[in-house]
Amino acid sequence: MKVKNPQLSEPPYRVPTHYFENLEKTLLDKIKEEEIENELKTYPLLKSVSRAMPYAVPDGYFGKIKGQPDRRTTVIRLRRWWVAAAVITAFMIITAVFKFSRKHNELVAASSSDAAIQYVSVDELTSFIDADIDNMLNSEDISEGNTLFKNISNQELLNFLNETSTYDGILN
Repeated sequence: MKVKNPQLSEPPYRVPTHYFENLEKTLLDKIKEEEIENELKTYPLLKSVSRAMPYAVPDGYFGKIKGQPDRRTTVIRLRRWWVAAAVITAFMIITAVFKFSRKHNELVAASSSDAAIQYVSVDELTSFIDADIDNMLNSEDISEGNTLFKNISNQELLNFLNETSTYDGILN
């Protein structure tokens, strides 16, 4: 099929010559300019900073250095068993620290609850126990008490009562 209109035979858009050869450089330059502009807008103090290099090496500085330095660098080679011993020792120390801190936390928790109970008055403890007993007696479901002591032998209950009988003088 032939095109009758000569204007349509040519492409409507043309890419300038060498466009793709310079495209990467042109894009990078535009991005860098935009970054600099944004940075100067964000931090206006940067405009006042000089762009000259603040440090300089005197002329001929490296030409004056001759030969090797006086001190030699020594390399310490570690043996594998030294490294293994260090790792094992570190592991043992870390384990001991964690075990000690856990036991210490348990002791602190136990002693803090014991100390807290010492500040509660006998009247407050008595009213708490009485209120709890009243609630149990007034509850409609008495079978809960039966199931609570179901698996406890009479001998264990007697032992408990004997052990706690010393506290009767405190509460009465």
